[in-house]
Amino acid sequence: MTVNNLRPLKILGVIYVATILFFIAVSLHTWGADDDKYFSDALINRSLFDFLNFRYHTWTGRILIEGIMVMTINHPWFFKIMIPLSLCVMAASMVKLAAKDRNVGIFTFCLSITLLLLINGDVMGEASWWVTGSYNYLQPIAAGLLSLAIFYTNRHGPLWTKLLSLVLLVFSCFNEIYSIVYAIPAIIAITISRKDYGKYSAIYLISSLVTTGFALTAPGNRERFYKETTRWFPDFPNFNIIDKVALGFDRLSSHLTEQNVLLLVFIGLLVACVTLQKKTISGLQLILMAVLTFKFALFFIFTRYSYPLKAFTHFEFLDFGNIADIKFFFPYAFSLFYFICLYFTHADLVRHSERHNKLTHHLYFRHCFCRYDGVKSDSVCIKLSSGFYFLIFLLYTLFFTWHSTRYNSSGHKVIWKSRPGGRVSRANSNHELFFT
Repeated sequence: MTVNNLRPLKILGVIYVATILFFIAVSLHTWGADDDKYFSDALINRSLFDFLNFRYHTWTGRILIEGIMVMTINHPWFFKIMIPLSLCVMAASMVKLAAKDRNVGIFTFCLSITLLLLINGDVMGEASWWVTGSYNYLQPIAAGLLSLAIFYTNRHGPLWTKLLSLVLLVFSCFNEIYSIVYAIPAIIAITISRKDYGKYSAIYLISSLVTTGFALTAPGNRERFYKETTRWFPDFPNFNIIDKVALGFDRLSSHLTEQNVLLLVFIGLLVACVTLQKKTISGLQLILMAVLTFKFALFFIFTRYSYPLKAFTHFEFLDFGNIADIKFFFPYAFSLFYFICLYFTHADLVRHSERHNKLTHHLYFRHCFCRYDGVKSDSVCIKLSSGFYFLIFLLYTLFFTWHSTRYNSSGHKVIWKSRPGGRVSRANSNHELFFT
């Protein structure tokens, strides 16, 4: 495809993104009840300091996030701009972090924003389209990913970019779950991979640790834990570590068995990547991919009324009274086996990648295993928005997997050309991907 032919595609890409952002913006509004109503009226007859002091001691340590929320939630123009902007920032930052060439083109940006919109509707509803939820999830995570992208790609850049990354980092780390699960491990992984132990890296890491510590040690966290568990999960305080691990795996398994479009795309791409990049495929690799392909096929016949499918899926919430029953036990065993296959297949694919991406790969899967381990926040372990972290990190892994198809193990780009007769060939080059 020539450069002239690419121009219409770029115009179409801009129209595509603009349409998405416009209709998101005009559709956003607050609800006259529940949390939206509470934060809209938060500063009636009291000062901002009084409100934040009250929240810090009775509910949460996210005082910077909530401070911005109560000052702006009554101005619709603010969240009508910030939510679409956060979506764009998140899409671009994931490409920037995952791509070896660090370039964000219109095609990869459109792909990234499309995949974000494929996240389960209920999850996106709570974490993004619900105005109060967006302040707690979408906006901090977008700020955090942009901060990490600046930290990783522009460490020798101007001072103002470093200051911007620090400000964004502090804001994002007030969401303690994002900070613990991804930000701090990613900072450590990036610092170790490039062996940069200078002042900027030290200040960056210390800022994340101090902010996270401040948010986690708020007296209100304990109060919220008891109130939320009493309301949503009264038996949770009586669970031992085995019960909590079992519950966590139950919630992880739900992401593997529901109609998760992102996971479907990831499986298909992962198998295709391994097949295209390997000259010879070992017996073990074939078995791993066979399991993934089997699961891929099950997604297309997903139904609650198929009795045979219940041997590989589990739709009910975990019941500790009947987990020993084979019809409950086998789906969990299969999910664990499937997840192990997913892990080793992807690990083999990233074996020749940059060190920080290897570490991020392991951190992502570690997060999947412990994402619901009883952390005292986010309504303990059952809010849909908690799944937002899982799916965002799945998107990052998906982008890295897709990008790896463009490179061979020596780091050269793979260029696909069409030959006469419709055949397709590969060639190594240091130039951009193109089609002929």
